Amino acid sequence: MQHTLPPDIRALGNSPLFDGCSKRQLRTLQRFGTVVDLPPQRALDEGSGAGDQLFVVLTGEVLAATPDGSRRTVRPGEWCGTFHFRRSAVDAHAVSTVTAAKIFVLNSRELSSVCAAFPAIRARLFDDAGSRCSGGTSRTSVARLLSPTM
Repeated sequence: MQHTLPPDIRALGNSPLFDGCSKRQLRTLQRFGTVVDLPPQRALDEGSGAGDQLFVVLTGEVLAATPDGSRRTVRPGEWCGTFHFRRSAVDAHAVSTVTAAKIFVLNSRELSSVCAAFPAIRARLFDDAGSRCSGGTSRTSVARLLSPTM
């Protein structure tokens, strides 16, 4: 068994979302998600509703735009997502890199698995996503997405 965490997974441990995770838990997270290296100006999701995804920025900067036109720069350690409910979105409608970036990506199934395995992460996601609901999306919808029974 590898005793040293890969640099990408160590960086994941610096995110407030994964605060308090042990090395073992970070290794488990590594199995759930995918780390991708992306060039500047690359779309991660264009609001297509193709699927729910969580993006945790490890390096670089990402721009998250909501359906109401507001924009937010997401920096290393921060997260954004494309959670679609009934033509509404939580947090981000379109996500693209501003600079070259390394992103940890969880799709809907992986996100559900993480939420089932790590209740503290689920609670942080729920609190943060619920506070950023847009387009009339309710906290109940957020809870359904983050439910481990998906």
